[in-house]
Amino acid sequence: EYSVAGYSSVAKLIRKHFSDMPILMGGAGGYLPDTRTPEVWAGFAVELSRISYKYPIEGQEGEKL
Repeated sequence: EYSVAGYSSVAKLIRKHFSDMPILMGGAGGYLPDTRTPEVWAGFAVELSRISYKYPIEGQEGEKL
């Protein structure tokens, strides 16, 4: 679904399954600066950039996804 919630949920799934992989985000064109496009893509980028990890990191608990 092309919405903030829809794209954010997809980004969370991507980050969960590729928790330790760098991700380069791009678009397919059709950017509409006066519509919801900026809000949707900003939410997607935020979720992709959140830290998620399967294994403990010093000072943190493991399995935070």
